Amino acid sequence: MNTTVMSQKTAKVRRIEVREERLLWLTYGFYIVGVLIPLGVVINLFEIWRYRRATTLNREGMLIAERHHRWLLTTALTIFIATLISMGTFYYVVGAVVAIATVLWWIYRVVRGMLALSHHTVPAGTE
Repeated sequence: MNTTVMSQKTAKVRRIEVREERLLWLTYGFYIVGVLIPLGVVINLFEIWRYRRATTLNREGMLIAERHHRWLLTTALTIFIATLISMGTFYYVVGAVVAIATVLWWIYRVVRGMLALSHHTVPAGTE
């Protein structure tokens, strides 16, 4: 009987993690399609707010998801600031270099985050 109760609790926790993982994959997809990044930012902000208000036994799984959302939010804010800098200095050659570096960094952050999500770990450097 105790094993049945544990398996029901495990199934409930596993269902929550699958929902969070699917939402993260969707959000990473929004970041791949550059035009949908603002929608991804809204999802990230809402999920971080939701995790801060939640009290649950599955805190470890929520911390992994919260760190992924913070990773994506940091990526979006840095892309926004770097894009403004590159647009402001594009007349000079510096803007083009900053724009190329921003695109490469954006791809790096999204791929690194997706690899960490596929391994069910947090992206390195989000401690």
